[in-house]
Amino acid sequence: MPQSAVHKIKFAVIGPNHAHIYSQVDATIRGGGELVSFFAKEPELASEFSKRFPTAKLARSEDEILEDQKIQLVLSAAIPDERASLGIRVMQHGKDYMSDKPGITSLEQLAEARKVQAQTRRIYSIMYSERVENRATVMAGELVKAGAVGHVVQTIGLGPHRMNPKQRPPWFFDRKRYGGILCDVASHQADQFCFLPAQPRLRWSLHK
Repeated sequence: MPQSAVHKIKFAVIGPNHAHIYSQVDATIRGGGELVSFFAKEPELASEFSKRFPTAKLARSEDEILEDQKIQLVLSAAIPDERASLGIRVMQHGKDYMSDKPGITSLEQLAEARKVQAQTRRIYSIMYSERVENRATVMAGELVKAGAVGHVVQTIGLGPHRMNPKQRPPWFFDRKRYGGILCDVASHQADQFCFLPAQPRLRWSLHK
């Protein structure tokens, strides 16, 4: 089939506050997505993103993207406590949403996201890169699914995390903004624990 005839999902980015946004965009493009536009409140972040993806249009506002009918999906790595409310607005505008982890930082946000997702029937997804982008974890999942390692009864995560305090913005150290270490960094491990369990019925999901 000619490339021009292949349907591509048109997507945009709002809030490139964390560098994870670049792997999110790269993964979406690999999956057949077409990056159309982006919006960042911070000029330095907008400049950095534009250098990485020069063909993407810099939108004048968040609303310009939300009101754009050709945009089907919005990606975000905004400051963590802002991600859920953005996702809700995205779904209310008839678009699907992919957030960096943590995609939600409170139970109140979770309840509201569930409610709006049920109302709109849109997708609210969270990119857990340590599962879907890490080759070792992908392989582990394939081995478990194939029954090659027997019955999984325990998983453990020992990977360190780089602090790089001089390179981190202030919100990175504000618990109200990032949701706490269990919500933020450990959510990767929680996702893996639900992905590689002894009980296949367990899944990390917005749905009850």
